[in-house]
Amino acid sequence: IAGNAVWGQTPITINTAEELREFAKKVNDNADNNANWDVVLGADINLGGEENPWTPIDNFKGTFDGGNHTISGLHIENITVYAGLFGNVEDGSIKNLTIQGEIKNCTGNVGGFCGYGNTATLINCHNEVDITVNGFSKVYDDAYIIQVGGVAGYSKTLENCSNKGSITINIPELDNNTLLTIGGIGGSSNAKNCYNSGTITINGDNHSISKITIAGVIGSGWNIENCYNTGDVAVKELSFGNTSQYFGFYVGGIVGEPMYGSIHYCYNIGNLSIPDELSSSEYAAIGSIAGYITYTTVSDSYYLEQEKIKAIGSGTNN
Repeated sequence: IAGNAVWGQTPITINTAEELREFAKKVNDNADNNANWDVVLGADINLGGEENPWTPIDNFKGTFDGGNHTISGLHIENITVYAGLFGNVEDGSIKNLTIQGEIKNCTGNVGGFCGYGNTATLINCHNEVDITVNGFSKVYDDAYIIQVGGVAGYSKTLENCSNKGSITINIPELDNNTLLTIGGIGGSSNAKNCYNSGTITINGDNHSISKITIAGVIGSGWNIENCYNTGDVAVKELSFGNTSQYFGFYVGGIVGEPMYGSIHYCYNIGNLSIPDELSSSEYAAIGSIAGYITYTTVSDSYYLEQEKIKAIGSGTNN
């Protein structure tokens, strides 16, 4: 780690906060290097909290094995685009790790472990980081977007993962299209053998938004199996914005809007709540299992009954 490691060839064992910070700097300073890292944590690590803010590791490729250890004292603040222990994982896996701490005042893709994992797989990752987001990142000429998950904002696959941290989204006033994808485990991803017990709260402050997909486990995903949610999902003081390109409000206990996949062996006992004016809108759908589904198979799944909330909010259940 001090300079003897060969890029992409030498396995690295990290035992202290100083070594972890030095490793992060090496990766961030060599963003264009094609190294395929093999990293293992050899001990629990405390990053020092607010006194020692963390800069996310970006453009990581390879394997990061936590060795069933815990990284505590993670503090991330005022990061745009990608925020998490890893900001962006280009390719590889993160596994066998628990993270504790806080992420606040960040925008864009946010997750305790990674904000964005293009083809990343996260296995046995357990998030106890509280996340607060107060803004959006502009990703298109006419749209702002945010993808937030307790474990990952976006990733290919989440397996054997959990979230106990709270997620709070404070909606700013924006004139353009705004899209939110939020899940207790992942904003957008597949999920297997995962659970969420953290609360998710959207504070609209009487602002409007174009589209939102939000759920206890996955905001928008494909295949979700053996997952459950016990955390409450609450949307407060929020309304629809005027747009023809993006429109819809989908809230689910397990998934907000699954896309061409399946939901098997899942259950939800978390309470779901949205403003009355949204619940009566033809463009809103709230379901104890899924908000809105299209070409999705749902089977062997269960939920705690709530007044006026069905298993599937709207859509076609094959």
